[in-house]
Amino acid sequence: MDGVLTGVVIAGTAQLVNLVDVGPGVAVGSVLLLGASGLPGAVGPMAAAAVLAPADLGEHAMLGDTGAHGLGAALGVALARRCGRPGGRFVGRSSGRTGRVALAAGLVASASNGERISSVARRASGVLRRAAGVAGAPGR
Repeated sequence: MDGVLTGVVIAGTAQLVNLVDVGPGVAVGSVLLLGASGLPGAVGPMAAAAVLAPADLGEHAMLGDTGAHGLGAALGVALARRCGRPGGRFVGRSSGRTGRVALAAGLVASASNGERISSVARRASGVLRRAAGVAGAPGR
């Protein structure tokens, strides 16, 4: 059971990052934001996202499905490890199997509402790009 839950968390996080990859910088930004929440083990995915951010935001490179899934899976490993520790804390005091069940359920729900997630990400990306003054942002 634990292996299945861990797999769902990793695959679900990969899918979530792919769903929000609707424009330049959105996927790397989401990985940086989620990782910056103090998640141990997220240093690797955050470092990769930080390295990729300038090229992605500047539209010199594109993550695509493979890059977004890779970043998301790496972040999912950190999430699964954090939820799997006895006494580990993530989302309040959830830990162990209970934490992974809750996280897996949320990720499955986000995947089943993929169009809504992508739509929200599309709207948010325009706002964030305008705020950051990035070329190609709507209204610039």
